[in-house]
Amino acid sequence: MDSPTDLFLLVDYQHRYISHVEPKQLQGLAKAVKVITSSTLEKGSNFAMVRHTYEDSTMLIPQTVMTRNQKVLKDIPLQDLRNTFEIAYPIEQAKASPVFSKWSYSAFYSPGFKRYIAEKNICHIYIYGLFLDICIDATIRDAYQQGINSTVISDATVTRYFPKDEYINYASDLYNTSFLLSSEIS
Repeated sequence: MDSPTDLFLLVDYQHRYISHVEPKQLQGLAKAVKVITSSTLEKGSNFAMVRHTYEDSTMLIPQTVMTRNQKVLKDIPLQDLRNTFEIAYPIEQAKASPVFSKWSYSAFYSPGFKRYIAEKNICHIYIYGLFLDICIDATIRDAYQQGINSTVISDATVTRYFPKDEYINYASDLYNTSFLLSSEIS
């Protein structure tokens, strides 16, 4: 078995989720994601991406739609949304990297990802992407439960529902997660 190693993991950097990022946050997020991804690939470090996917073409996705200040639940056929689940590759070279599909919040719900972690003997995950308080939270929680350390690259992620500073305090205490800026990594 190889000696323990690190992994840089880009989570849910997909058009569907990027569209939920506030415009004032998007420019900084995109820049940090590009810097980390470029640096990681140039150094030859382990790099992978994980994404949400919905493979059943007959499935309807419940979508909340605002109509005159009323929330209306509407089913949207998957084929109308399929391209929104595509990865927004931060740089062209990233297209040659492993991409794992998941059907739940945590990357560990992907059997391919779990095999990859075991085969590469990953002991530390540097994680970034979308969203810190949803899928990244679930992934660092599962990593913690499996004895894998995690570091979140804080300027290369945003939260969806909770203030970022509150989430950072929460994750640091609960999962022993470290938080660094992209400038401290590259």
